[in-house]
Amino acid sequence: ISVKSNIIKIARENDVKTIQRFFVVDSRAVGTAVEMIESAKPDMIEIMPGVVPKVISAMKARTDIPIIAGGLISDADDVKNAVSAGAIAVSTSNTTKRDISKSP
Repeated sequence: ISVKSNIIKIARENDVKTIQRFFVVDSRAVGTAVEMIESAKPDMIEIMPGVVPKVISAMKARTDIPIIAGGLISDADDVKNAVSAGAIAVSTSNTTKRDISKSP
């Protein structure tokens, strides 16, 4: 996992699966991320913060790379919203041991 395109390229040249992380702080960042994805060709991308379904949807519409939503994911609703927007997975540092599949 890296934010650096050159690291992603080197890893891919060595048959290592890659995830390129993007911090999407404004609308220009989406376009920049798409350009970097086209250049580095990561296996997956991680969008941070992952609690912005609109950004996840926009990235999904602009690339066919699987998306992981990360950052600020804190409850079952965040997970459901990210997946509904097109993420295939979420990453979180939240250590709550709660079965989110049983939440309302």
